[in-house]
Amino acid sequence: MLRCPDEEETKGRGLLLVSALAVDWGTDVHTSGKTVWADLADEAGT
Repeated sequence: MLRCPDEEETKGRGLLLVSALAVDWGTDVHTSGKTVWADLADEAGT
């Protein structure tokens, strides 16, 4: 679930930006951490 940071906060917008710009995105959990991946549209919009 994405959180909506207050206007005064200086952090917490990374995944909101990814969600707004990506066609699809998600996370993969590993034993050593987490990977966030994103699929972006090309110039044709696909």
